[in-house]
Amino acid sequence: LYFLADVADDKPFINAQEGEKIWDGDSVEIAFGLNPSDDPERTTFSPSDFQVCFSVKDPKGNNLSVWSWQLGGPASGVIYALKPNKRPRGYIVEAAIPWKTFVDFIPEPDMKISFNLALNDSDKKGKGREVQMLWSGNSSFYLDPSMWGWLRFLE
Repeated sequence: LYFLADVADDKPFINAQEGEKIWDGDSVEIAFGLNPSDDPERTTFSPSDFQVCFSVKDPKGNNLSVWSWQLGGPASGVIYALKPNKRPRGYIVEAAIPWKTFVDFIPEPDMKISFNLALNDSDKKGKGREVQMLWSGNSSFYLDPSMWGWLRFLE
């Protein structure tokens, strides 16, 4: 999965967290279910559901980290970059996420999988996340895949 988020943020790069706590500051989270036949109304994670978070700390590429709670640590093989965007303030997160990091999965044209995106925002050092913006659902999306939307693969 190739992923790019171009985020407007009046006070970017505020995240002092490490490891499983990187959601508690400027960060981008994605969640996806890699079994298209899973029940879309399931309220708990299946073995093929994953959530990945990208920390937004330093536009020069220092201290970049990516975390997957289902893998219990950094998602190996995931490559990502962070840089300021061309707006007055904000950032761009760009990532390449190999499916084999999670499960054996090969997308096919027109296949749909469950998917969600969250942007976490912090404006004061030491305060943590103040706002979470979601593509679908509410702040409990990390527990409940029935809140996710859909991602459809094109040819």
